[in-house]
Formats: sequence, structure tokens, C-alpha cells
Amino acid sequence: MKNGQEDILPYDSGDISIFHASSFHIMLQTSFGLQIQIQHVPLMQVYVSLEQSYREKTREKYAKHWGALLRQSNSTFARCHSVMDPEIYYKCLGTERRPELVPADDQEEHSLTRDHDYCSVPEPSALDISASAAEDLSKDVETLRKEIQELRVQREFGLQRFAGSDTDIRFYTRFPSYDHLMAFWFLIEPCIYKMIRVSRAKSAANRNEEVLTPARTSTRQLLQPIDEFFLFLVFLSVGLKERDLAHRFNIHQSTVSRIIATWTNFLATALGSQCIWLTREEVQAYLPEEFKDFSDTQMILDCTELRCQTPSSPLLQSEMYSSYKSHCTMKALVGIAPHGPVTFISNLYAGSVSDKELFKQSGIAEKLTEDMAVMVDKGFLITDCCKCKVYCPPFLSKQKQMPAYQVKETQAIARLRVHVERVIRRIKQNKLFDSVITMSHVYNINQMFAVACMLSNYQNTALVKKWVK
Repeated sequence: MKNGQEDILPYDSGDISIFHASSFHIMLQTSFGLQIQIQHVPLMQVYVSLEQSYREKTREKYAKHWGALLRQSNSTFARCHSVMDPEIYYKCLGTERRPELVPADDQEEHSLTRDHDYCSVPEPSALDISASAAEDLSKDVETLRKEIQELRVQREFGLQRFAGSDTDIRFYTRFPSYDHLMAFWFLIEPCIYKMIRVSRAKSAANRNEEVLTPARTSTRQLLQPIDEFFLFLVFLSVGLKERDLAHRFNIHQSTVSRIIATWTNFLATALGSQCIWLTREEVQAYLPEEFKDFSDTQMILDCTELRCQTPSSPLLQSEMYSSYKSHCTMKALVGIAPHGPVTFISNLYAGSVSDKELFKQSGIAEKLTEDMAVMVDKGFLITDCCKCKVYCPPFLSKQKQMPAYQVKETQAIARLRVHVERVIRRIKQNKLFDSVITMSHVYNINQMFAVACMLSNYQNTALVKKWVK
């Protein structure tokens, strides 16, 4: 704007010349040695420079005047002297320091400082190049930051790493998908704050105290609760050793052991607080059409065995040895409702116990009434042990050949009874039970097995489907 009129750059009046030095800068040059450079992108800045002939008339007087104010004891800056030495800034202004304040070793550095021209400004083209380079570097930094974050997620063995792969979730947790797993997590998450750590329980036991309330969440907790839950599921589903898990989750092996024990107790308590036994009315409400010929069936029963490490005691060896598995085992009784869910889980007993004796000791006979029926495999001789009706495939006995009606009955029972074996197979897909259980886990194997059975009710879809005719 000149004399109220707008001019378009470039402008030249002889003594003054104004033009666009670049897309970021406007340059004003004069014939008397004054140069003004205006940077308007990305930040408004103004650079003023004069010829060297003005040096003694401008910079030195300016520096001495304002530099003296910095050092005065009664100036505005005096309150800062106790925190910041004003001599440093006085030196940077290019003025000569008092001789006593300039050490001999600093004389050369001091002279170099005074000889520096603080009025010089970079060329516009150099500023353009620097701005462009800074922008490129910012993009590179952002890209590298994202790559580091991705590598950190890939390096950490946690649930978030596998959130995008339902196949991996199925492999590591036995849940069919990430959404399915998170739905279960939201069910138990409100109870997490009630969890009592096994280390705290042991400490209280040593002091003969009772743990009434859980401890507050520790800031030293190495893993988030959901990653601890994931670690427990990996241990149960994949059967990885504690040392392997310690390396994967980057924690100590003893920490892995405590997490597994804590979550075993917690899930056994949380899931065990839900009654899995179904009343006769509830079973009838969900009875599949395939059971129309056995409509009073309350549950299907079968026993399963887990191989365990051979104990050193000969007496325990004889008690735990299973002639059926030719190995030391622990035996449990599992019952399912006709439509598939696990409704009864016994404790684990020594492998030498018979199916009939296990049925008696499990306590299930007390839950069965006369209007109910159970379906069992041939050889499960419990007719005289319970008040309810027992559906069992008939024996050939002394007959040379079974009658036609007995053959059909055997086929019908076998076709429906096989579902309990399918449920047990699902439970044993947890690789912890597929291998030999060590004595170090015997102390809480009852809870682990019960948790695996109860989790199967949440992990899987409907079991019984219509038969293809």
C-alpha cells in the first residue's frame, strides 16, 4: 500500500525495491544499506539488517545499553540474578566483559563471540530448503514412530497382538473369535477388583491371618489384567511351559507361576459361583428333538482320565495306576445336559477307582430323582446305586445274538451318548490335559480341570444338531 493505493509486487521506486524472494518471503532492499526480509509462512518473522558501516552506530550502542540493564542490581532483571548469571547474556550481546570476569582461557572464545555478526540473516533460498527439509524430516519421524509402535506390538506377546486374527485367538485361547473372548471378558471384568493374589494369600497364611479384602491394584503390576488372563488361557489351551511363557511375556518364571495360580483360584471361584446344575424343568425346556424317545433324560454321564507323573511312593503308584490307560492317571466324572452344556463335574480321583465307585463318591446320586433318567455307556453298572432310571446299552449275556429291538436300542443310545464324549474331547483339546501332568501342578489340578470344563460352556457353540435323515 503506497499513498493509500494498493501496488502489486514487485515494486521499485529507485531507492526502495520490494519483491517476492520466494513463496515464503518478501524482500525489501534500499540504496542506503537497509534490508528487511519478511517471512510469512509458517510463522510471521521479520529480519532487519544493515551494512557494516552502521555497526558502531547501531548494534554496539544497542548492546551496551540493554546489556547494562541486564547487569544492574536495581533493574527489572535483578531478581533473576540468583538463578541466572547475567554475564552470559551480556557476553552473547557482543559487548566487552569486564576483564576480571573473563578468564584467560576464555579470551579467545570471547573474541570470537564479539566478532560474530548477529545482524546477518540467511538467504531466502536457504530458508526455503531448510523448511522443506524440516517438513520431510517431520514426515520421516512420524513414519518411524508408527513403525516402532507396530514393532513394539509385534514384539510383545499379548492379546492385542492377535486381536485381528480369529484363527490365532482360537489356537491360543479355545475361544472361536476375538469378539467372543471379549464378550466373556466383559462378564468377569467387574469381579477383577475382588481378586486376591496368591502371594498375598500365602503371606497372610504365614502370619495366621485371614484375607478379607483384596489388595489395591499395584503400580508395579507387570501385565495388565487382560494380558494375565490371556497368559492363563495360553497355559491351559496350548500347554506351554512356565519358562516358555516367561520368555514370551518378558517376565520372570516365578511371576508366571503366581499369575497362573491366582487366575486358577479366581476363575474357579467366579465360574463356580454360577450354578451349572439344571433342574428337570430347565432340561425339558431345551430338550432336543433327537431325545424324543428318551424324553426323561436329565444328563449323560461318562468318566475321563488325565495322565499324570508317576509318584515315587509305591503305594500311590498302585492307587493311581489305571489298567485301562496303562499309566498313572487321575479320573473324573463329567455330566452334560442333553442339549450339550456341562452340568456336573466331580473331583479328580485316583486312576484305579472304578466307574461305579466314582459315581458313588461324586455325590451326583443325591441330585437324581425318580422322575429323571441318566444315559451311560455299557459297563457303567450304577442301576443299584441311584433312584433314577438308567439308559444303558444291553449286554449280550448268554444269548447267541441280540434281538432286533435290543440292536435298535443300542444304536439309539450310542448315537445320543456320544455327545458326552464330544464334550470331553473339547475339554481335552486344552493341551495341558493332553500331556502328562507334573506333580508341581497336582496341588491345583482339581481347580484347573473344573475351570476348563466350565469354560467349555462359554467357548463353544451348540453341540447337538439335527441328524441328517
